[in-house]
Amino acid sequence: SLRSYSHIWKVKMAAGNPIYKYLHSLKASEIGSSADITLVKDQQPLEEVVNLFAEKKITSAPCVSSDGAVLGYIDMLDIVTYIVSVSPDKWCLDHQQLQSLETAGRAISCVAAEEIKNASGRDPYVPVYETDPATECITHFANGVHRICIVDSSGTPKHSFSQSDMAKLLSEELKKSHSKAISAKSIKELGLGCWSTPVTCGEKDTVLKALEILSDKKISALAVVKENGTLSANFSATDLVGLYRKQLPDLLMPVNDYLTKYSEKATNPVTIRHDTSLLQAVQTMAEEKIHRVWVIDDDFKPVGVVSLTD
Repeated sequence: SLRSYSHIWKVKMAAGNPIYKYLHSLKASEIGSSADITLVKDQQPLEEVVNLFAEKKITSAPCVSSDGAVLGYIDMLDIVTYIVSVSPDKWCLDHQQLQSLETAGRAISCVAAEEIKNASGRDPYVPVYETDPATECITHFANGVHRICIVDSSGTPKHSFSQSDMAKLLSEELKKSHSKAISAKSIKELGLGCWSTPVTCGEKDTVLKALEILSDKKISALAVVKENGTLSANFSATDLVGLYRKQLPDLLMPVNDYLTKYSEKATNPVTIRHDTSLLQAVQTMAEEKIHRVWVIDDDFKPVGVVSLTD
Protein backbone atom coordinates (compact mmCIF):
# COMPACT_ATOMS: atom_id res chain seq x y z
CA SER A 1 0.00 0.00 0.00
CA LEU A 2 0.99 3.65 -0.32
CA ARG A 3 1.23 3.90 3.47
CA SER A 4 3.56 0.88 3.65
CA TYR A 5 5.72 2.29 0.86
CA SER A 6 5.86 5.65 2.65
CA HIS A 7 6.96 3.92 5.87
CA ILE A 8 9.73 2.02 4.06
CA TRP A 9 10.89 5.25 2.38
CA LYS A 10 11.05 7.03 5.74
CA VAL A 11 13.07 4.19 7.26
CA LYS A 12 15.57 4.34 4.38
CA MET A 13 15.85 8.11 4.71
CA ALA A 14 16.36 7.81 8.47
CA ALA A 15 19.19 5.33 7.91
CA GLY A 16 21.07 8.02 5.95
CA ASN A 17 20.30 10.77 8.44
CA PRO A 18 23.41 11.85 10.44
CA ILE A 19 21.37 12.31 13.61
CA TYR A 20 19.84 8.87 13.24
CA LYS A 21 23.29 7.36 12.63
CA TYR A 22 24.65 9.00 15.77
CA LEU A 23 21.80 7.74 17.94
CA HIS A 24 22.08 4.27 16.41
CA SER A 25 25.72 4.18 17.51
CA LEU A 26 24.69 4.61 21.15
CA LYS A 27 23.46 1.85 23.42
CA ALA A 28 20.39 2.41 25.56
CA SER A 29 22.63 1.98 28.62
CA GLU A 30 24.50 5.15 27.59
CA ILE A 31 21.47 7.42 27.59
CA GLY A 32 18.85 8.58 30.05
CA SER A 33 18.94 9.29 33.75
CA SER A 34 21.34 7.42 36.01
CA ALA A 35 19.22 8.18 39.08
CA ASP A 36 17.54 5.33 40.92
CA ILE A 37 14.14 4.59 39.44
CA THR A 38 11.11 4.84 41.74
CA LEU A 39 8.94 1.72 41.74
CA VAL A 40 5.33 1.24 42.85
CA LYS A 41 4.31 -2.12 44.31
CA ASP A 42 1.26 -3.74 42.74
CA GLN A 43 -0.61 -3.96 46.07
CA GLN A 44 0.32 -0.45 47.21
CA PRO A 45 -2.90 1.50 47.96
CA LEU A 46 -3.92 4.51 45.90
CA GLU A 47 -3.44 6.96 48.76
CA GLU A 48 0.18 5.86 49.24
CA VAL A 49 0.88 6.15 45.52
CA VAL A 50 -0.49 9.71 45.38
CA ASN A 51 1.67 10.72 48.35
CA LEU A 52 4.74 8.93 46.94
CA PHE A 53 4.46 10.84 43.67
CA ALA A 54 4.10 14.11 45.56
CA GLU A 55 7.13 13.41 47.76
CA LYS A 56 9.33 12.34 44.83
CA LYS A 57 7.95 15.11 42.57
CA ILE A 58 7.28 12.63 39.79
CA THR A 59 4.23 11.92 37.65
CA SER A 60 4.77 8.23 36.90
CA ALA A 61 6.56 5.04 37.90
CA PRO A 62 6.68 1.36 36.89
CA CYS A 63 4.29 -0.88 38.82
CA VAL A 64 5.96 -4.14 39.90
CA SER A 65 4.76 -7.44 41.37
CA SER A 66 6.08 -9.00 44.58
CA ASP A 67 8.73 -10.88 42.57
CA GLY A 68 9.91 -7.69 40.83
CA ALA A 69 8.22 -8.28 37.47
CA VAL A 70 7.06 -5.05 35.81
CA LEU A 71 3.29 -5.04 35.25
CA GLY A 72 3.00 -1.62 33.62
CA TYR A 73 3.27 2.10 34.27
CA ILE A 74 1.07 4.12 36.61
CA ASP A 75 0.86 7.91 36.45
CA MET A 76 -1.17 10.79 37.89
CA LEU A 77 -3.48 10.83 34.88
CA ASP A 78 -4.24 7.15 35.53
CA ILE A 79 -5.07 7.96 39.15
CA VAL A 80 -7.42 10.83 38.33
CA THR A 81 -9.01 8.84 35.48
CA TYR A 82 -9.65 5.94 37.85
CA ILE A 83 -11.15 8.18 40.52
CA VAL A 84 -13.70 9.60 38.11
CA SER A 85 -14.34 6.27 36.35
CA VAL A 86 -15.93 4.75 39.47
CA SER A 87 -18.15 7.76 40.06
CA PRO A 88 -21.78 7.48 38.89
CA ASP A 89 -21.52 10.97 37.37
CA LYS A 90 -18.03 10.45 35.90
CA TRP A 91 -16.50 13.93 35.70
CA CYS A 92 -19.12 15.53 37.98
CA LEU A 93 -17.56 14.81 41.37
CA ASP A 94 -18.28 17.05 44.32
CA HIS A 95 -15.85 18.38 46.91
CA GLN A 96 -16.72 15.78 49.55
CA GLN A 97 -16.19 12.84 47.19
CA LEU A 98 -12.74 14.07 46.22
CA GLN A 99 -11.84 14.94 49.80
CA SER A 100 -12.52 11.44 51.08
CA LEU A 101 -11.63 9.60 47.87
CA GLU A 102 -14.89 7.70 48.27
CA THR A 103 -17.10 7.38 45.21
CA ALA A 104 -19.72 4.92 44.06
CA GLY A 105 -19.98 3.63 47.63
CA ARG A 106 -16.43 2.31 47.88
CA ALA A 107 -13.30 3.58 49.59
CA ILE A 108 -10.96 3.73 46.62
CA SER A 109 -8.14 5.07 48.76
CA CYS A 110 -7.46 1.39 49.46
CA VAL A 111 -7.58 0.25 45.83
CA ALA A 112 -4.34 -1.43 44.77
CA ALA A 113 -2.02 0.19 42.24
CA GLU A 114 -2.40 -2.85 39.96
CA GLU A 115 -6.02 -1.86 39.29
CA ILE A 116 -5.07 1.69 38.36
CA LYS A 117 -2.09 1.22 36.03
CA ASN A 118 -2.67 2.65 32.56
CA ALA A 119 -6.31 3.50 33.39
CA SER A 120 -5.97 6.53 31.10
CA GLY A 121 -4.51 4.50 28.24
CA ARG A 122 -1.87 7.22 27.80
CA ASP A 123 1.21 5.71 29.44
CA PRO A 124 1.98 2.15 28.31
CA TYR A 125 4.97 0.32 29.72
CA VAL A 126 7.65 0.14 27.03
CA PRO A 127 10.94 -1.54 28.01
CA VAL A 128 14.15 -1.24 26.03
CA TYR A 129 17.14 -3.44 26.82
CA GLU A 130 20.43 -1.81 27.84
CA THR A 131 22.14 -3.40 24.83
CA ASP A 132 19.59 -2.07 22.31
CA PRO A 133 20.55 0.91 20.13
CA ALA A 134 19.17 4.28 21.23
CA THR A 135 17.12 4.40 18.02
CA GLU A 136 14.77 1.89 19.65
CA CYS A 137 13.73 4.75 21.92
CA ILE A 138 13.25 7.07 18.92
CA THR A 139 10.82 4.58 17.38
CA HIS A 140 8.72 4.41 20.54
CA PHE A 141 8.74 8.18 21.05
CA ALA A 142 7.58 8.66 17.46
CA ASN A 143 4.59 6.47 18.31
CA GLY A 144 3.61 8.75 21.19
CA VAL A 145 5.30 7.04 24.16
CA HIS A 146 6.50 9.62 26.71
CA ARG A 147 8.98 7.64 28.78
CA ILE A 148 10.87 4.40 28.37
CA CYS A 149 12.15 2.01 30.99
CA ILE A 150 15.70 0.79 30.31
CA VAL A 151 16.00 -2.80 31.59
CA ASP A 152 18.81 -5.33 31.98
CA SER A 153 18.85 -8.78 30.36
CA SER A 154 16.52 -10.14 33.06
CA GLY A 155 13.96 -7.38 32.51
CA THR A 156 14.78 -5.55 35.75
CA PRO A 157 14.30 -1.74 35.47
CA LYS A 158 17.64 0.07 35.70
CA HIS A 159 16.80 3.64 34.74
CA SER A 160 14.40 5.69 32.64
CA PHE A 161 14.72 7.65 29.42
CA SER A 162 12.21 10.42 28.81
CA GLN A 163 11.33 12.69 25.91
CA SER A 164 13.12 15.47 27.81
CA ASP A 165 16.29 13.38 27.81
CA MET A 166 15.87 12.89 24.08
CA ALA A 167 15.43 16.64 23.54
CA LYS A 168 18.77 17.28 25.23
CA LEU A 169 20.50 14.71 23.01
CA LEU A 170 18.90 16.06 19.84
CA SER A 171 19.69 19.65 20.77
CA GLU A 172 23.40 18.91 21.07
CA GLU A 173 23.48 16.90 17.84
CA LEU A 174 21.56 19.51 15.83
CA LYS A 175 24.26 22.09 16.63
CA LYS A 176 26.88 20.10 14.73
CA SER A 177 27.82 21.10 11.20
CA HIS A 178 26.70 17.85 9.57
CA SER A 179 23.15 18.48 10.87
CA LYS A 180 22.75 22.06 9.63
CA ALA A 181 20.79 21.01 6.55
CA ILE A 182 18.05 19.89 8.93
CA SER A 183 18.51 22.14 11.95
CA ALA A 184 18.34 25.42 10.02
CA LYS A 185 15.00 24.64 8.39
CA SER A 186 11.90 26.29 9.85
CA ILE A 187 9.21 24.16 11.42
CA LYS A 188 6.89 25.28 8.61
CA GLU A 189 9.35 24.02 5.98
CA LEU A 190 9.44 20.69 7.79
CA GLY A 191 5.65 20.53 8.00
CA LEU A 192 5.55 20.73 11.79
CA GLY A 193 2.81 22.49 13.74
CA CYS A 194 0.81 23.23 10.60
CA TRP A 195 -1.76 20.51 10.15
CA SER A 196 -4.02 20.49 13.18
CA THR A 197 -5.77 23.09 15.31
CA PRO A 198 -4.63 22.92 18.96
CA VAL A 199 -7.13 21.45 21.42
CA THR A 200 -8.02 24.09 24.00
CA CYS A 201 -9.92 24.72 27.20
CA GLY A 202 -11.03 27.99 28.78
CA GLU A 203 -9.42 29.66 31.78
CA LYS A 204 -12.65 29.20 33.75
CA ASP A 205 -13.07 25.49 32.95
CA THR A 206 -12.36 23.26 35.95
CA VAL A 207 -9.28 21.07 36.11
CA LEU A 208 -11.55 18.03 35.94
CA LYS A 209 -13.04 19.40 32.72
CA ALA A 210 -9.54 19.83 31.31
CA LEU A 211 -8.70 16.26 32.31
CA GLU A 212 -11.89 15.05 30.65
CA ILE A 213 -10.78 16.68 27.39
CA LEU A 214 -7.32 15.08 27.67
CA SER A 215 -8.96 11.70 28.22
CA ASP A 216 -11.52 12.03 25.41
CA LYS A 217 -9.03 13.35 22.86
CA LYS A 218 -6.24 10.95 23.90
CA ILE A 219 -3.75 13.80 24.14
CA SER A 220 -1.24 14.93 26.75
CA ALA A 221 -1.69 18.71 26.92
CA LEU A 222 -4.12 21.54 26.31
CA ALA A 223 -3.72 25.16 25.36
CA VAL A 224 -5.57 27.22 27.97
CA VAL A 225 -7.08 30.25 26.27
CA LYS A 226 -8.72 33.49 27.34
CA GLU A 227 -12.21 34.49 26.17
CA ASN A 228 -10.69 36.29 23.17
CA GLY A 229 -8.83 33.12 22.13
CA THR A 230 -5.33 34.25 23.08
CA LEU A 231 -3.01 31.78 24.78
CA SER A 232 -3.02 31.98 28.57
CA ALA A 233 -1.36 28.79 29.84
CA ASN A 234 -0.35 25.21 29.16
CA PHE A 235 -2.05 22.36 31.03
CA SER A 236 -0.77 18.78 31.13
CA ALA A 237 -0.51 15.81 33.48
CA THR A 238 2.82 17.23 34.65
CA ASP A 239 0.85 19.94 36.43
CA LEU A 240 -0.51 17.29 38.80
CA VAL A 241 2.93 16.77 40.39
CA GLY A 242 2.85 17.42 44.13
CA LEU A 243 -0.89 16.90 44.46
CA TYR A 244 -1.51 15.22 47.82
CA ARG A 245 -4.73 13.43 48.66
CA LYS A 246 -5.99 16.32 50.80
CA GLN A 247 -5.52 18.64 47.82
CA LEU A 248 -7.58 16.56 45.37
CA PRO A 249 -10.65 18.83 45.85
CA ASP A 250 -8.65 21.54 44.10
CA LEU A 251 -9.31 19.64 40.87
CA LEU A 252 -12.65 21.47 41.01
CA MET A 253 -10.87 24.84 40.71
CA PRO A 254 -10.84 26.84 37.46
CA VAL A 255 -7.80 25.59 35.56
CA ASN A 256 -6.07 28.98 35.51
CA ASP A 257 -6.48 29.41 39.29
CA TYR A 258 -5.18 25.87 39.84
CA LEU A 259 -2.09 26.48 37.70
CA THR A 260 -1.39 29.76 39.48
CA LYS A 261 -1.49 27.92 42.81
CA TYR A 262 0.38 24.72 41.93
CA SER A 263 2.24 25.18 38.65
CA GLU A 264 2.90 28.86 38.05
CA LYS A 265 5.43 28.12 35.31
CA ALA A 266 2.58 26.74 33.19
CA THR A 267 0.90 30.17 33.20
CA ASN A 268 3.81 31.45 31.09
CA PRO A 269 3.51 29.07 28.13
CA VAL A 270 6.53 28.63 25.87
CA THR A 271 5.76 29.67 22.31
CA ILE A 272 7.32 29.71 18.86
CA ARG A 273 6.26 30.86 15.40
CA HIS A 274 6.11 29.11 12.04
CA ASP A 275 9.45 30.64 11.01
CA THR A 276 11.26 29.26 14.09
CA SER A 277 14.06 26.86 13.12
CA LEU A 278 14.04 23.22 14.16
CA LEU A 279 17.20 23.82 16.23
CA GLN A 280 15.56 26.71 18.09
CA ALA A 281 12.44 24.66 18.78
CA VAL A 282 14.35 21.65 20.10
CA GLN A 283 16.75 23.81 22.12
CA THR A 284 13.79 25.55 23.72
CA MET A 285 12.22 22.24 24.72
CA ALA A 286 15.55 20.97 26.08
CA GLU A 287 16.27 24.13 28.09
CA GLU A 288 12.74 24.44 29.48
CA LYS A 289 12.46 20.66 30.06
CA ILE A 290 9.11 20.52 28.29
CA HIS A 291 7.63 18.16 25.70
CA ARG A 292 5.88 20.68 23.46
CA VAL A 293 5.80 24.31 22.35
CA TRP A 294 2.75 26.19 21.10
CA VAL A 295 2.85 27.85 17.70
CA ILE A 296 1.19 31.28 17.86
CA ASP A 297 0.12 33.90 15.34
CA ASP A 298 0.60 37.68 15.53
CA ASP A 299 -2.38 37.96 17.91
CA PHE A 300 -0.85 35.42 20.34
CA LYS A 301 -3.53 32.88 19.45
CA PRO A 302 -2.44 29.21 19.30
CA VAL A 303 -2.48 27.95 15.71
CA GLY A 304 -0.41 24.80 16.13
CA VAL A 305 1.74 22.75 18.45
CA VAL A 306 5.11 21.06 17.99
CA SER A 307 5.87 18.18 20.33
CA LEU A 308 8.85 15.90 20.78
CA THR A 309 6.69 13.13 19.34
CA ASP A 310 6.60 15.20 16.12
